[in-house]
Amino acid sequence: MDYKKKYYELINTRKVLNRIKTPTDYFEKHHIVPLSLGGTNENDNLVLLTAKEHYIAHLLLVHCFYGKAKNKMIWALWGMQRKSKGQKRIMSASQYENARILFSNMVKNKIVSKETIQKRTKTRQENGWNKNPELTKKKQSEKGTKDFPKIAILNSIKTRQKAINQYDLNNNFIKEWESIKDASNKLKLNYNMISANCTSKIKAVSGFIFKYKINNGA
Repeated sequence: MDYKKKYYELINTRKVLNRIKTPTDYFEKHHIVPLSLGGTNENDNLVLLTAKEHYIAHLLLVHCFYGKAKNKMIWALWGMQRKSKGQKRIMSASQYENARILFSNMVKNKIVSKETIQKRTKTRQENGWNKNPELTKKKQSEKGTKDFPKIAILNSIKTRQKAINQYDLNNNFIKEWESIKDASNKLKLNYNMISANCTSKIKAVSGFIFKYKINNGA
């Protein structure tokens, strides 16, 4: 498939529509040439797309490039799972899974350059890391990061232990589960997908909707 051709077909057919944002019509602003690849905020480099079109555009961009440029496009696609203020975008389970796989593979296959390694080594040396453990501990304490690993672990445990409710696609209550792990094990559903659904990153999981019990007042 000629991904660049498909991408510009999508962009050009939407650009001529001269869309405008209104209270009833939801659109998202898209940079035709991504900012990370030298694009600008000028009007001729912007187009309004629906949430679905915006996702498709970023997915096509992933396949239009190679190397570092491709990695930047994967970062941008993965970033679409996050919702900014005013955005109504909700990824489907398949879209989330696709973006997650691309992002995971990129991280696994990422090659760190010699320059990056040298910079990291220089930073360690300047801060006395590894050579002076006591000094490292002192600096971490001064920055307020001494207890960070412990706090992160405790927060992670609390999240896993939160009770969740299961609903059908019409929002009819089905069952309460002790935690995401409990529901995942007994329903044979992916833990990460249920977690993403609980935080509204995806619409549903295998025909069900999951919500944290403390968030829905049940």
